[in-house]
Amino acid sequence: MTMDTHDRRAGLVAAAGALVVGLALTGCGAERPGADGAAKAGSGPSPQITLEVVEEPAMPLSSGAAVPESSDADGVRPALGVLKSPDLGPVLQDGNGRTLYLFTKDTPWPMKTACDAKCREKWTPAGPVTAAQAKAAGLDPSVLFTFTTPDGRKQESFNCWPAYTFKGDEKPGDINGQGVGGTWFAIKADIPRSDRGKTVPAAKG
Repeated sequence: MTMDTHDRRAGLVAAAGALVVGLALTGCGAERPGADGAAKAGSGPSPQITLEVVEEPAMPLSSGAAVPESSDADGVRPALGVLKSPDLGPVLQDGNGRTLYLFTKDTPWPMKTACDAKCREKWTPAGPVTAAQAKAAGLDPSVLFTFTTPDGRKQESFNCWPAYTFKGDEKPGDINGQGVGGTWFAIKADIPRSDRGKTVPAAKG
């Protein structure tokens, strides 16, 4: 092996290592399932949680009517939108116009969802969003983190706070889940770059 080849390989290994470290630093901690399937907080990313940064159109954030195709030239499906609420300011919506909420009992770092099966009867986990869809909504893609819940679902989070829709919102633009139980709040659309959940992106008016 020549010295030049050795140097190139060493450079590639170093670059790969830097990429791994970079992804770890932008993550939201982890949930490590135990033998009984229960989620246990970990100190770093695990195979259960994956960072999704893809440019292909994703499925709508929640189930419901089909998401209309975007009229944008790049063909990005509008799976993320912004509602300008007169009381709360700009808040995030999914592609069906359903408001996105966070649950203050969740843990952002390391990420752990406190919304159990009974909770999910009213609060539906929001599905993945792509970097392109985030940009189209004026959001920095660094605040996105798609993770796998203990029951195998893919759920999106914003600044490490898991996102949900509320079944009590009957039509697009409803924000009936705001303030429920003093723990549920619409997610603000003006989120800065991720700080691993230190800033709670809750719209409180």
